[in-house]
Amino acid sequence: MEPETHPYRSVLYMPGSKERALEKARGLPADALILDLEDAVAPAEKPRARDLVAAALAAGGYGSRRLILRINGLDTEWGAADLAAGSKAGPDAILLPKAERPEDVQRAAALMEAHGAPERLRIWAMIETPRGVLGAGAIAAAHPRLEGFVLGTNDLAKELGAAHTPGREPLLASLGMTLLAARAEGLVCVDGVHNTLQDDAGLRAVCTQGRDMGFDGKTLIHPAQIAITNEVFAPAPAELDLARAQVAAFGAAEARGEGVAVVDGRIGEPACRDRAAPSRPRRGDRRPGIGGCRAGGAQAMTLLLLGIVLWSAAHAFKRVAPGMRADLTDRFGAGPAKGFFAVLIGVSVLAMILGFRGAPFTPVYTPPSWAVHVNNLLMLGAIALMGMGQSKGRARAWLRHPMLTGVLVWAVAHLLVNGDYASLLLFGGMGLWAVLEMVMINAQDGPWQRPAPGPIKGDLRLLAITLVLYGVIGGIHAWLGYWPFG
Repeated sequence: MEPETHPYRSVLYMPGSKERALEKARGLPADALILDLEDAVAPAEKPRARDLVAAALAAGGYGSRRLILRINGLDTEWGAADLAAGSKAGPDAILLPKAERPEDVQRAAALMEAHGAPERLRIWAMIETPRGVLGAGAIAAAHPRLEGFVLGTNDLAKELGAAHTPGREPLLASLGMTLLAARAEGLVCVDGVHNTLQDDAGLRAVCTQGRDMGFDGKTLIHPAQIAITNEVFAPAPAELDLARAQVAAFGAAEARGEGVAVVDGRIGEPACRDRAAPSRPRRGDRRPGIGGCRAGGAQAMTLLLLGIVLWSAAHAFKRVAPGMRADLTDRFGAGPAKGFFAVLIGVSVLAMILGFRGAPFTPVYTPPSWAVHVNNLLMLGAIALMGMGQSKGRARAWLRHPMLTGVLVWAVAHLLVNGDYASLLLFGGMGLWAVLEMVMINAQDGPWQRPAPGPIKGDLRLLAITLVLYGVIGGIHAWLGYWPFG
């Protein structure tokens, strides 16, 4: 993705002291991550958090997500060390807390250069105090490295003595002034957090308000807030259609020497075209070496694709080339031949895991917020179906291909909650493999001879095993930092 088109719809805070959270962030559909060394980290944990974040940045695997490191203030005992580490660790930007004067940005920029920070490393500033709001115009013009503002609405409300209201009326003046300053200097500007979890309606309302004001996106405190935020800050299909129509209409009008155009019965001026095809320059757009996939992204996608192809080939070989499979068995024996294909399957799984984890996050569609609950139900069914293939109960006689059907349901479940290109490739590829495998079996083996139903205790055993495995899989996801239940 080109830098000028990189979205900042969802900017998720991740505590730098939580290793599992840093790992989980690699798989979240957020446009940007704030790796936090400040408010989210207890004082005793700050040096350790700095090391954890540096190690996570060095390990990579975050795809095309923008990585923003929030350091402690330079007036604290940790700030200088945070900035020194961040200048070398490889984030996309350093986020300065409580910026109030242009000198705050200029001092940080001078220290970064002294530490050998690469030219591509940007600065972002938190605007979260009355003095910061009043000085936002001067701060925005402070240094060429400055790329964006983040509103710290909790601290701002506290210092203003303002109430937290659903419509945020006490903060609207401050939000507008900061946004004006950012736009005057071509900066990204991201709205503050919504503090209430499990409040989809409230989150959607403040996201809509921020979007309508002109913010690029919103900072978030929990992964469950990502889907709604991405959805609200992304253009709707009708808006995209209108924008294309406006661009085309103004192109035709200009070719005729006219200054206005009519689109859907409405007369528009060039400003309408500019909103439809924004060309507002951002200071960060000029930085070199950022944009699209991080280094290794193409290799990771290639590895993922190779794993899917290898998996499919290893399973299909005996049906596509039965003579060659028989020759291998005759030459080396049944055991070694099976072992060879087992190794191929193991290698394919490893390639898919490594490729998927290292693949860039390139959003294709935004999964709806309700999809996580459907995913949970489908996953329960997928586990039961996969186990049904080995069960001896009555359910075994219901389906010809329970295990392959389980893989297909598993793939669909994951596509409901993962809208990026790598997920489409992995889960879509595995789902397609399951369908093709069933088609080949049906074609070669002929009509299905339905097995005789087994005793009901086999189904009860399957149900118990399914529930246990479901809990274990959910626990593993949670242990790795991926909370699967919304």
